[in-house]
Amino acid sequence: MWWIAQPFFAFFLMMAYAGLMGKDGLKEYPIGDERLLWEEYLIILAILIVIKTTRTIIHAKRNQD
Repeated sequence: MWWIAQPFFAFFLMMAYAGLMGKDGLKEYPIGDERLLWEEYLIILAILIVIKTTRTIIHAKRNQD
């Protein structure tokens, strides 16, 4: 189920990051350039996948012993 929820969670993290930047930060951020938003989304999603995969491997190794 986590693999289905990851894209939505990544989108939420991207929006939370934009909220933390505030109005002044968003004025300087090139919102009109959709490639930058897409790249941020993919980076956050990749980080989440790496974290989940690492946790799964560690959990499998602990249960194997």
